[in-house]
Amino acid sequence: FSSFVLLTEAAEKSGSLITAGYALEQGKEVMAIPGNINQYNSTGSNNLIKQGAKLVTSVTDILEVIDIENTVQAIQSRIEFAETEIEKKIIELLTNEPTHIDKLIRLARLDISAVNSTLSILEMKGLIKNLGGQYYAKN
Repeated sequence: FSSFVLLTEAAEKSGSLITAGYALEQGKEVMAIPGNINQYNSTGSNNLIKQGAKLVTSVTDILEVIDIENTVQAIQSRIEFAETEIEKKIIELLTNEPTHIDKLIRLARLDISAVNSTLSILEMKGLIKNLGGQYYAKN
C-alpha cells in the first residue's frame, strides 16, 4: 500500500510511466525528480512534471506529501484503539516489516494461544495484516 509514486528516472516510453498512470487512476499522488534535459532516461520524468506531477527537489517535498504529522497521529491512534494490554503490547512490537509469530511470542513473553487470538482480533480491527507464513506487520 502506498499513497504516492515517486519517479526518479523514466525514459519517454518506460514501465515507470505506466506505473505512474496506474497511480493516477487510483488517486495517488505522482511525484518526479527532474533530470538532465539532454539525457534520454530523463525525458519521461521531465514530461510528467510538465503535465502536473509534483516536482521533487528535496526530501522536504516528499515529507509534505506524506504529511508526517498526520501519519504519526494515525499510528498513535492505532495504539489507542487497542483495547487490552496484550493488544497494545503486540501492536507496539510490530513494525511495517514482517515479523514472525515466534518472535512475537518470545518478545511479548506470552503463550502462543494468547498471541494467536490477539493477532486474529487485531487483524479483524484492521490494525495489522497477516502476510502469510505466520508473518505479521502493522497495517
